Amino acid sequence: FSSYQVLREQYGEVNLSFGRPIHLDEHLDACHPDWRRESLDRDGKPPWLAQAVDRLAYGILTRINDAASVNAINLVAMAVLASPKNAMSQEDLESHLALYQELLAVLPPSPEMTVTDREPSAIVAHAEKLGAIQRREHELGDVLSCDERGAFLLSYFRNNVSHCATVYSWCACVFMNNMNFSRRELLRMGRVIFPFLKGERFLHHSSQEFVEACERCLDFFLERGLIVATDDPDVLSRAPGGSTEAFHMRLLGHNVFSSLERYYMVVAMLTRAGKGAITSAELEKQCQQTAERLSMLHFMETPDYFDKHLFRNFIRRLKDRGILGSDGEGRLEFDDTLSVVLEDAKKILSKDVRHSILKASPDLPTLEERDAA
Repeated sequence: FSSYQVLREQYGEVNLSFGRPIHLDEHLDACHPDWRRESLDRDGKPPWLAQAVDRLAYGILTRINDAASVNAINLVAMAVLASPKNAMSQEDLESHLALYQELLAVLPPSPEMTVTDREPSAIVAHAEKLGAIQRREHELGDVLSCDERGAFLLSYFRNNVSHCATVYSWCACVFMNNMNFSRRELLRMGRVIFPFLKGERFLHHSSQEFVEACERCLDFFLERGLIVATDDPDVLSRAPGGSTEAFHMRLLGHNVFSSLERYYMVVAMLTRAGKGAITSAELEKQCQQTAERLSMLHFMETPDYFDKHLFRNFIRRLKDRGILGSDGEGRLEFDDTLSVVLEDAKKILSKDVRHSILKASPDLPTLEERDAA
């Protein structure tokens, strides 16, 4: 009886989609071709099994993402949560929803993905009906927004489909704090950052496929006037500040911007502490605390911004790629490759953002200070 009121609530509609199947025998053949001929101990695990399970788990999640159904609330969540104070005018919101629908139709992340065919005005009305956003009337134009509790709920719907916008968001975010940017440099940096985005968002692309998708996305931005060409064929320029095009690019770029901020936290703290001065667990904890404090000081952000698992996964990816190692006591070692990642981050993140991250972070002891203690 107590659940009756819950069952009367409006939750929208259900979409059911099926991803591409995974054939277990083919998966095992790829992981360990001799698995059929090996005699296995009932009480033990073969050494290759753990990696096979990890790869299978990643494959399942990737194919779930490929079969995503992008519904009306997903689109509203991506738009509203990217806007300042989680509020937009109705005209801006409908315009941005239309842009997302066009991007997902022209440059679909996967063949299995589907997108709602509702008109932007109908999407807004649907979101209002479900209580996902609230309307505040004003003589100069109504404002649509969500409060802190609503932002927390919308973050679930945003995170379900944020992987779909990774390519568009990467191409847009480099222009958030740069008036001009080299196409060649954008693609080079995309190759560097892609393995980390791939691991965090369970993307099916290869590095080359990601770069090719970025090329097509930049061409789309040029055709729609979101960026403009310059006298130098390699240099692209963002639309003038205050324009509708610049507004759209800022919202698009927000999708991966939080990830880049987290990456910068990890790399900046590592380089500030120095080689052999901190363990993975210590670094993960310090980054989580810094992100949590930063969100409290500067903006309203959902808890996934300072999720410790995201930091842990990024640190693990750095290790997998040989950028990080450990000494005999488990303290992290790194080479000059890390400084390249740090310099790339500085090209994307504004000086204010970088300063805020470092200011909110604790003072980490250096190796010399640890030894002295």
